[in-house]
Amino acid sequence: MFRLDRLLQWRTLEREREEGRLQALLSELERLAAARRALERNAELAEQSVRRPGVLIEERQALDGYRRFMASERQRFLRLRTELEIRIEKQRNALVEAERKVEALSRMRDDKKAEWRAELDKEQEALVSELVVARWGRRA
Repeated sequence: MFRLDRLLQWRTLEREREEGRLQALLSELERLAAARRALERNAELAEQSVRRPGVLIEERQALDGYRRFMASERQRFLRLRTELEIRIEKQRNALVEAERKVEALSRMRDDKKAEWRAELDKEQEALVSELVVARWGRRA
């Protein structure tokens, strides 16, 4: 039974590591989303800046280059998010598998403990029966 407890501890640590990996990926996804929001805010500010009166043609041309840059950055963010979502899904599957292993070992440990207790109870009953028989034997 002690080997089972050690194995359960190891599987629990494994599950905790998988949870940590998933949390790290989710944090990375949130950082990516925050970076994309900041990029979009900067793009909006750039668009607003050329709408004011007295904007030079060079500034409008620079904005066209910035728009192309923004389009490529949006694609890059989309690709990164897609890749990250795939990794998150794989990690969720790994976590589910680790949880399944912990649950199976917990049930097995509980079954073994119940089995051990039942055997102990039988032994105690047998011992009590022997003591009762021995006492009755002395009285007779």
